Amino acid sequence: MFIFEEINLAPFLLEFGARYDHQTYDAAVADRNFDAFSASSGIVYKPTDEYAVSFSVAYSQRPPTYVELFADGLHIATNTFEQGDLNLGKESSTSIDLSVRKKSGRVTGSAGIFYYRFQDFISLQDTGAPSGEVDDGGNPFNVFRFQADAADFVGGEAEVNFHLLEPVSASEGEAGSSDRLDLILRADYVRAENLDENESLPRTPPFRSSLAVDYQRENFGARLEGKWVADQNRTAQGESSTDGYFLVDAGVSYDLKLGNVTTTLSLKGVNLFDEEARQHTSFLKDVSTLSGRGVILGLRSVF
Repeated sequence: MFIFEEINLAPFLLEFGARYDHQTYDAAVADRNFDAFSASSGIVYKPTDEYAVSFSVAYSQRPPTYVELFADGLHIATNTFEQGDLNLGKESSTSIDLSVRKKSGRVTGSAGIFYYRFQDFISLQDTGAPSGEVDDGGNPFNVFRFQADAADFVGGEAEVNFHLLEPVSASEGEAGSSDRLDLILRADYVRAENLDENESLPRTPPFRSSLAVDYQRENFGARLEGKWVADQNRTAQGESSTDGYFLVDAGVSYDLKLGNVTTTLSLKGVNLFDEEARQHTSFLKDVSTLSGRGVILGLRSVF
C-alpha cells in the first residue's frame, strides 16, 4: 500500500510519499513475518524553466529476502557457499539527497550528492571459514554469511553535456542542418563504510568516469567513448584490492524506416585496446576478467 502527493506552489513543488509492506515467509525451519514502513518528502525549486534544484529526505525499511534468511548451500554462479541468518531483522535507513539540473542551452547536465545511514545494512560477507565443500580442483568454498551492520553511504554523481552542434532549421535562402554533436562527461563515486567493523563494505564500486563524443546526422549516428575506473583499495575482510582500467568503445548506427517500423542497424567495437579489466563488484573478479576486444553487430526494430 502506498500514497503519493504533490503540491505545486510555483516556483516550488512539494512532494510527499509513504509505503507500507507486509511480508510473510513460511519455511520448514521457521516462519517470519515483517511489517515495513517507508516515507519521504522533498522539495523542487525551479527558479527558471532551465534550472531545477531538488532536496529530499527519506526513511525506509526493507524486510530481509528469503535468501538472506534461509540460504544454506553452494551458489555455483558466484563460487560461494551462502549462509543466511534466521534472526535478521528489517533493514532501516535514513537518507538525504540534493541535486541540481540544467535542462536547456548549449550546456546541460545534472549533479547530485547523497548520504545514507543504515542501522542494519544487510550484506553478504566472507567469513574466511571453509564450508567443507570443494570445487573440481579441490579448492574449498568459503562460507559467505548474510549479516546486518550499521553502515554509512556517501557519494555523488554528475553528468555534463556540451552541445557542440545542434540541428538548425532551414530558413529563406539558407539550408538547414540535422547535424548534432555532443561531448558528454559522466562521473560517480560512493564510499560505503561498515561502522561496526570500521572497514569498507564488500564489493563497493570505485570511482568511475567516462568521456564520450556522440554524433548524429539524419539517420546516421556514431559514438566514441572512453571509460576510466579507478583502483579500489578500500576493501572488506577477505577481499583483495582491484586495479583500475581504461576502456575505449566505438560504434556506428543507421536507422531504416519502413512504414511504421523503424529498424536500427548497429556495429560496435568494445574494449578496442584489449585491456585486462576486473570488476571489483563481481564475486568472480579474481578468476574472470571483463570481455576483451570484441565486435557486436546489432539489429533492432521498433513497431
